[in-house]
Amino acid sequence: FIIIHDNVVTNAISEIAALNYDLIIINPFSSIPNSTIDDMYTKENITSLKVKSDGSTRRLVYAYIDIGYANSNYYYWDSDWDIEYPVWIDDDYEYTKYQTKYWRSTWKAYIINIINEADDLGFDGFVFGGLDAHRNY
Repeated sequence: FIIIHDNVVTNAISEIAALNYDLIIINPFSSIPNSTIDDMYTKENITSLKVKSDGSTRRLVYAYIDIGYANSNYYYWDSDWDIEYPVWIDDDYEYTKYQTKYWRSTWKAYIINIINEADDLGFDGFVFGGLDAHRNY
């Protein structure tokens, strides 16, 4: 299988489709930074990835979603947060990633929105990242 998540290559569907793996795990966003939730791959993109390059063998396509860390390059980021974090952001983690208080309802609402939108695109399942964030609490 192949995992492609935070290293999004804009409009890489044809390159990914040409690969011969049984499972592909990708970030549901087609580009980073993104400006709206609509910057996800299309349903047609995801459907095209479900068949290997031989044209007949089916494969699984999962969406990778980081639930433990917010990313300042994502559509939900408010520039005011660069000055003062909302209560659900705990601390800087690395360059554009921020550790979240993942149990807070506001953060969960962002994540649920992403999951629902990705589910509507036809992903076969989800892989959740950032689960190590619990070690910080």
